[in-house]
Amino acid sequence: MQNIPNPFTTETKISFSIPEGATTAEIQILNSNGQMLESIDIEGHGPGEVMVRALDLPAGTYIYLGFHMTRHLLSTY
Repeated sequence: MQNIPNPFTTETKISFSIPEGATTAEIQILNSNGQMLESIDIEGHGPGEVMVRALDLPAGTYIYLGFHMTRHLLSTY
């Protein structure tokens, strides 16, 4: 994942790629204290991008995290 521009003033674009087989994906935006400010749900797989607008946020350092979930079936007998 990468965001452009960095640093940014009012908005930034986060580019990502979701692996095939992922059932859900999410990008979380956090402040420097680790408090989640925004959560963006993503559907589908492959490359994509989202625009994050920070008009109501004070100047500072922000962190973004990407997560994807896959389903696995285990069988034991």
